[in-house]
Amino acid sequence: MFSNDKLKEIEELEKDTLSIKECAKKLEVTVQDFKKYLLDNGYIYLSEKVNKIICYDDYSTRNGSGLFYLKTDISKVNGKKMYQTKVTTKGFELFQKDLEERRLNYGSI
Repeated sequence: MFSNDKLKEIEELEKDTLSIKECAKKLEVTVQDFKKYLLDNGYIYLSEKVNKIICYDDYSTRNGSGLFYLKTDISKVNGKKMYQTKVTTKGFELFQKDLEERRLNYGSI
């Protein structure tokens, strides 16, 4: 399993993340518009296999720039892997800045 240090690191990371819904609310955009923005700009994709939004590795905390944290867990009901893409503080700040610039230049995202 994980060492105590690794578990603490994961707990800290999870504490400083937002769900897509929470992030959209803080950015004052609809969840649908925010998901479309993330899809259109190549940050996320819809996984047909698990029917969930997944961040590309280039933007994850594991392998990339750290804009997203891909939380994985095992369902206690059916034993299948569960995924949740969460936005990190770094990601929130980047999206906030980009969306503000888009609103100034284009009037919307």
